Amino acid sequence: MDVVGSIDAGRVAQLTAFVAGQRITDHVVRALEPEGLAITEVVEMDEFTIDLVVRFPDGLCLVYDTT
Repeated sequence: MDVVGSIDAGRVAQLTAFVAGQRITDHVVRALEPEGLAITEVVEMDEFTIDLVVRFPDGLCLVYDTT
């Protein structure tokens, strides 16, 4: 996981645990549902790659690079 900006080490540990085991888009969606989160934006990069943006209530965003 690449961290951009200044994020507290404890929060990074929480996010690392949250994304652990998420290998495919279905895993991401299934992890978001119990947390009351959703994919807030889908950015089409090219015909094979999309970025999935998840915004947390504290304003932090996770961006998943998928192919």
